[in-house]
Amino acid sequence: MAQSSTSFRNEGNLTLDIEYTKVGNFTVFDSLRVTADFPSMSASANGEAKYSHYSFNQNLPNSLFNKGKRVSSR
Repeated sequence: MAQSSTSFRNEGNLTLDIEYTKVGNFTVFDSLRVTADFPSMSASANGEAKYSHYSFNQNLPNSLFNKGKRVSSR
């Protein structure tokens, strides 16, 4: 598990816990937990996300990634 914790000048704290998993040849997110606490603003929050059903190399058309971009024909 990777953990990142940041403290702020106003005594606030933000912590992320990230777990990874191996899917084929790829290392991807498995879960994410976040805790935020900012006592000087009377604010706090907790959150969690789970990731699954990854699909890779699905033969998506290049046009999907070029949408809104100018593609030179040179």
